[in-house]
Amino acid sequence: MSRIPAPRRRDALRLLLALALLVGWLIFGRASFEDEIQAAQRSADRLDCATAERELQRASNQAEGLSGADPRFAEALQSLARCWGGHGRYGEAESHLERALAIRRRMPGGDLPGVAGVLHGLGWLAARGSRYAEAEVFYREALAIHERIRQGTLARHPLGALAARLPVRLKALPSEHPYVGSALDDLGSVYRAQARLDLAEQAYERAVRILDRALPPAHPQRASAHRNLLALCRDSGGIHCGGPIGRTS
Repeated sequence: MSRIPAPRRRDALRLLLALALLVGWLIFGRASFEDEIQAAQRSADRLDCATAERELQRASNQAEGLSGADPRFAEALQSLARCWGGHGRYGEAESHLERALAIRRRMPGGDLPGVAGVLHGLGWLAARGSRYAEAEVFYREALAIHERIRQGTLARHPLGALAARLPVRLKALPSEHPYVGSALDDLGSVYRAQARLDLAEQAYERAVRILDRALPPAHPQRASAHRNLLALCRDSGGIHCGGPIGRTS
């Protein structure tokens, strides 16, 4: 039986050692990545944004290849955005949402509901900064995604759908999920700020109908939609009231 030459044995040992190190990194490095992600989420939920920022950076450093297309990393970024937004630091919040959006768009197969959620957040921040045209673009893209969900791209996803051809066909929107009502309520506020009162009325009216059916009477989101429609009715001198539903808000 012939012996394996020493150089080949050394090469084989080096290969085995490299494989062992790789497996160890995949096991322990990923575990550490996940621990830091969870820690960042908890810190963000406590509104301890600075600590969450450091923990998220450690997660990124420990598993750089994982963070670029990991939905948990995107979710942690969104939690951190909410954290900074809760402190009124909207620039930081927007920056984290933009990173989360890039990750969700890169995910294999596309993460349509996740993308729509981030777009909604970006729309809210843009509206908060009086960038209404930009906010409208974000909201309409989110709504178009939910129309794709309704049409079968993700037909069984619980978020329902919105019509892609906004604002022309707001009255034809079929979804009854509260997310849709919330998005419409926010979009209505953008139209109202732009003095596009016909479109604001359509959006608010549809939001009220959806949220009235989907949420309990005391839910704050439902109350907000009613207040917005009532304010539009009052400010327009009773012209844009959403029909009977607005006059009874």
